[in-house]
Amino acid sequence: MKLLKHIKSFPDVEKEFEIRGGVEIEQVFTLANTNYTLTHNLHRAVTGWQVIDINTFGSFKYISSTFTTLILQCDTAGTTATIRVF
Repeated sequence: MKLLKHIKSFPDVEKEFEIRGGVEIEQVFTLANTNYTLTHNLHRAVTGWQVIDINTFGSFKYISSTFTTLILQCDTAGTTATIRVF
């Protein structure tokens, strides 16, 4: 009986992974030094973010975050980055 209480449906497991492990978001920063809003939908405060892939050199600046969004700036135009939000 205890085992059945721990078994979850696939959508529940997927949501739990997002809550604990974060989500990956690909964003194109077309203009330099412009605020871009990334929607993460973690429904909690962001504890951090990390650039895991980038096509050009660029530095990122944290602006703000909410329970569903993260706002970043990139100092290089035309940058495509994959960002893990956790």
